[in-house]
Parts: sequence; C-alpha cells; structure tokens
Amino acid sequence: MIHFVHQGSTLTLTRQQVEDSLRHVHPAPLHDLAVWVHARWFPVKQAFVTPLGMTNRDTNSRVAYRHLKNLGFPVHDAKVDGPRPPAPGTTHGVPDAHRELALTLAVTLRQRTPGIARQDVVAVATTFLQWLDS
Repeated sequence: MIHFVHQGSTLTLTRQQVEDSLRHVHPAPLHDLAVWVHARWFPVKQAFVTPLGMTNRDTNSRVAYRHLKNLGFPVHDAKVDGPRPPAPGTTHGVPDAHRELALTLAVTLRQRTPGIARQDVVAVATTFLQWLDS
C-alpha cells in the first residue's frame, strides 16, 4: 500500500486495487514505460489511473511508473532496459516447451512455499521464461 499526494489530494493505492481494476481490461498500445500485471504488459498510465478513477491527463508516465514500482510491480523502461519481453497477445517465438517449464516452476513454487504471494510466483515464472528465451 502506498500513500501519496496527487494534485493536492492525498490518495492511497494498493497492489490489489491495481490488479482488480485491470483484471478484465485490455491493455492500451504500449510506448516506452510498461508494467507487468496479470501476465500482460500495460502502459503505466493506464495501470495507474484505472484503479484511481482518473484519466491519462490527470498524471504523467513517470509518476505512474514510480508509484507502480513502489507497489512492487515489475516495470520496464524501454529506453533504459532495452527491448521489452513479449507484449500481450504475442509470443515472439517463445517455444511451448519453455512456457511449459515456466508454468511447471510456478506451480511447484506455489505448492512448496506456503503463503507465497501470487504476484511473486508470477514474477519468478516470468523471469524464468525470459531466461529460457535469452
């Protein structure tokens, strides 16, 4: 949970709010800054303003990036980090065997680590899949 002042108002935002608000939302087109939520890349502004009921005009991408990173979401800056892992709906040649290995790792981690957070399992599986694909 984070607390911050935005345009003169004190706001609170949680990981759960972000996840819940994006559960059935299709990601907008990506630019330089993205955040990984529900195994999909979202523009940081979309992921930040959606749970807060704002519009993209109400903030800037760097503010959104910083707050989402502070909530523990994996974020990506294409200008700094280089090419982004696959965008939503694309595979970029990731073999099915690699996806299966990453999923197996996630399931095993979840079974053997009581109390581990879902987002931590997804982050580990995603990192493993990226490693396999490199």
